[in-house]
Amino acid sequence: MEISEILQEEKGLDFEPIAALVNHKSENLNTELYHPALVEFIDIRHAEGMRVYTRTLSFLIAAAVNELYPGSRFCIEHSVSNGFFCHLYLGKTLENSDLEAIKQRVKSFVEADIPILKIEDE
Repeated sequence: MEISEILQEEKGLDFEPIAALVNHKSENLNTELYHPALVEFIDIRHAEGMRVYTRTLSFLIAAAVNELYPGSRFCIEHSVSNGFFCHLYLGKTLENSDLEAIKQRVKSFVEADIPILKIEDE
């Protein structure tokens, strides 16, 4: 059974879960469960939920930069409070219009609700 199936059966949640703690380990909502487990749904109010959110956001920003500026380099150095300290090498001076284009592309990814798949090497 997938965690998302358990979520559909869950009643009374007053938030939109972005992940789940399965036996106290963070998992995405598409994770398949093969054994009985303790499942706790979390959102960004939970420390682990915020980590999932910021990590996902970093992937979306990187995807937007790679799509809009092929050959560019985007490096996240570390998190700062509620954001990131990043280096963005476009081969040109970064302008407000570049930031707006990245922001709009990230928004379009979110609106398209494209699943993010975890692929592990064997």
